[in-house]
Amino acid sequence: MELNPKDLDKQSAYHLLISSVVPRPIAWVSTISKKGVRNLAPFSFFSGVCAQPMLVSIAVGLRQGKKKDTIKNLEDTGECVIHVVTNPAAESMNESSGDYPADVDEWEVSGVGAEDSVVVKPPRIKGATVAMEGKLYKMLEWKAAPMNLALIEIVHVHIDDRVWDGKSIVVEKLDPIGRLGEDKYARIREIFRLPRPEV
Repeated sequence: MELNPKDLDKQSAYHLLISSVVPRPIAWVSTISKKGVRNLAPFSFFSGVCAQPMLVSIAVGLRQGKKKDTIKNLEDTGECVIHVVTNPAAESMNESSGDYPADVDEWEVSGVGAEDSVVVKPPRIKGATVAMEGKLYKMLEWKAAPMNLALIEIVHVHIDDRVWDGKSIVVEKLDPIGRLGEDKYARIREIFRLPRPEV
């Protein structure tokens, strides 16, 4: 099979991409609107960008030609909290992913608790294993493609002591899930090491 992405319609190209770039980490993003309405939504086009300053990227598509609440809130307030989605939180994360109207509080829909952040105004998920408070560093928008790319600078990090070994996060204890194609997700059940070759 040989494919030229330019020959594919939007849906076919999307499904090819999300089923081949796997597994993807999931950013569960908390924001607040200018009117004070809380928003909570997951995004799997999410990645680390740089360590100093600590930057992550989140790509967010349009919904029916309009910016999603997360992007509008980031543009209006410049603040968010990004949570790592763990296996016990999978169902709640999925509940918050629906196409709800802007006045719906996904915190209530998903049944998760909230607690105050340290630096930013959006709350963080109570009991989240890893929560990164962030401020908008730069927003990129493509006219030809229906999406926005938000670069977020992490300004404060909350880590459950149970997954921290003093230097880094112990993935086996974190128990994160990853996004696959369609409505499929992955759990980490086997971890192996491959030391880098010394050159």
